[in-house]
This record gives sequence, C-alpha cells and structure tokens, in this order.
Amino acid sequence: MLTHCWKIDMYDFPLLLQSTPSLVISLLGLLTTGRILENSIEDKTLDKYPLLLQSNCILNFKGNIELIYALYISSLRQSPFFHFPKYVRYAFDNANVVILQSIVIGISVGFIGVSKSVLTGGIQLQVLSTIIAASVVTCLITTIMFIVSLFVTIEIAKQLKIDPDNVILPAISSLSDYFGIYFLIFFTKYFRNTPVDLSMLIVIFLMFVVPICMIFSFMSKVRMPIQSIEILIFTYVISTTGGYILDSLSTKFKFIASSFPAYSGLAVSISFIHLHKIFTATSNNTYHDTGKSYRTLTLSSFIMIIFYLALSTFLEGKKPLYYYLLFVSLFVIQVMLLLKLVERIVEYFGQYDGDIGVVSLPIITAFGDIISTTSLLLIAFIIKINRLYQ
Repeated sequence: MLTHCWKIDMYDFPLLLQSTPSLVISLLGLLTTGRILENSIEDKTLDKYPLLLQSNCILNFKGNIELIYALYISSLRQSPFFHFPKYVRYAFDNANVVILQSIVIGISVGFIGVSKSVLTGGIQLQVLSTIIAASVVTCLITTIMFIVSLFVTIEIAKQLKIDPDNVILPAISSLSDYFGIYFLIFFTKYFRNTPVDLSMLIVIFLMFVVPICMIFSFMSKVRMPIQSIEILIFTYVISTTGGYILDSLSTKFKFIASSFPAYSGLAVSISFIHLHKIFTATSNNTYHDTGKSYRTLTLSSFIMIIFYLALSTFLEGKKPLYYYLLFVSLFVIQVMLLLKLVERIVEYFGQYDGDIGVVSLPIITAFGDIISTTSLLLIAFIIKINRLYQ
C-alpha cells in the first residue's frame, strides 16, 4: 500500500513545481507577518490596541473580497473567449466594487476593535479614533496595492507561460496579508500621536471615495457576484470570535501571534490553489484531476510546514519534540480537511456555476480559522500542562 501511495503518476508534479515558489513566497511573507505581530504584542506602548483582533478581521474580511476578485479576473484572463477591452472594463468596474467594500470593511473592523477596547480599557477617545482611522486607511491602501499587483502578476505569469492558478492566490494573498499587518501597525503608531479631530477628518475625507466607486460599479454592465448576507454574517462571527480568543491568549502564549498567520494563511492558500484549479476548469469547461491535485497539495503542505518550522527554529530557537510533532500533524490534517471541504462545496454548489468562488472562499477561510484556532489552542493547552509537570 505504501508503494501504491508513492506512484509517480498519482501526483501532479507540474503543479507541485509551479506552486512551490509561490507557496515559499507565501510562507516567508506569513512568517514575517507573524514576527511583526509578535513584536507588536511585546511593544508595551501598543497594549491599548487590539492589534491581533484587528489583524485577524482585516485579513479575513478584506482577504475574502480580494481573493474572489482575483479568482474571477484570473479565470477571465485564461478564458478561450478572452477579449482584452472587455477584460479591462470588467476588471476596472469590479475593482471599484472591491475598493468600496474594503472601505466598509475598514469601518467595520474599526468598530469591532473599538468594542474590544471599550470592554477592556474603557472609553479613551484618542485610542478609539486611532483604531478606526488605522483600520480604514490600512484597508484602502492595501486593497489598491493588491489590485495593482494582481494585474502585474497575471501578466507576468502569462508571459512566462506559467499557470496563474498556481501563483496568483497563494503569493498575492500572503503579500497582501503582510502589508495589511505592516500598515495596520504603522498607522496605529502614526494616529496615536495625531489629534482626534484630524484622525476623524481623514476618515471622513476617505468616505468621499465611496460615492465615486459606487458610480463606476453601478455603471458596469457585468459585475462579479457578491457574498450573500448569510455568508457575510457567518464569516464575520467566526473571524471576530477567533480574533477575540487569539487576542486574549496572545500575551500568555506568544507563539500564537507569530504562528497563526502562517498556520492559518498557508493552509488556506494551499486549499485556494485547489479551489482555483477546479473553478477555472469549471468556468472554461476543461478537465481537472482533483484526486491528483489533492494528493499533490497534501504532499506540498507537509513540505511547506517542515520548511516553516526549520526557519522558525532558526529565528526563535529550538522547541520540544512534541511541539513539532503536534504542529506538523495538525497542520497536514487541517490542509486535508480544507481540500476535501473545497471538493464538497464545489460539488454541492456546482449548480451555481460562476458563483462557486463567492460561496467557497469565505467558507474555506472561516473553517480554516476555526481549525487553526482550535489546533493552536490545543498546542497551547498541552504546553501549559507540560509546564505544570516539569
């Protein structure tokens, strides 16, 4: 049976070879993101700000709409009926929809952060204005960066004759995550020294972008599908709850802050490759071997998490053997579950054709959050028990 599992023709080696560089980029970006988060938690001047909660919400809420956009743009670019002028118009009009949603998300995350701050530290106008302003500005800037980098990456991939499905989602999403965390911390430090009136004035000024985006989006003849209210509420509740838990435990277990971006982000990135391959094949009526893709990406997850732990050990020092065993096994199990979830969702919602991505992405992200949070809490619990008996 072991020999059967390692038959060469059971794996998609072009997929493995093409996805590995982008996953390595994703891993490095997420590792750096985790280090930035850990450093922010150790910075006592930032104790008043729920950065881990804000980060988790921004990465998930904003990440979902960006990846849905990437899914449709990349699929359209690979269509056999590709027409450049229509592609540009579709991309521009829907970019305005994404920017509009991003600003709304920034405000939502700001109020989520404010609620946590009020519950734990009372009402401090300077802190509250900083949380809202940093969230809104971060979401807007990083979304614009994402849209620009998306087009550049797609065109480079096409010129190099590399399948964009193996590059776009993992690499771009991790870079977006990195800049999302970086700018959130940067603008938190900036606005905490800015007068409350000026911070709110900047937020109000950015709100004028909303009607401009609305005009372009409403003028569009073809708009990509948007998430349903039910899915939005589901993902908001999951991400917010997970963010609250992680933010509360991060001071006791610092490895959570540094590990969560990679643990959740890398697993979700790998599952997105699977989703993107299936979605593109469905949209363009082409064949895709989901079994090969599943086995290849499971193997890739094992390679990536070993590489991550090697880098993490080099940067942070050696940890107990049980930590490594738990970290690797739980991560690979998580990826396997998410890959199967992708297949079940696509199978169940296949009748909706083009709406598969809109339904799948937020659900996968939410379940990735649930599994990652549960896994890290389990590891933290075992570490705590081990310390008691030492």
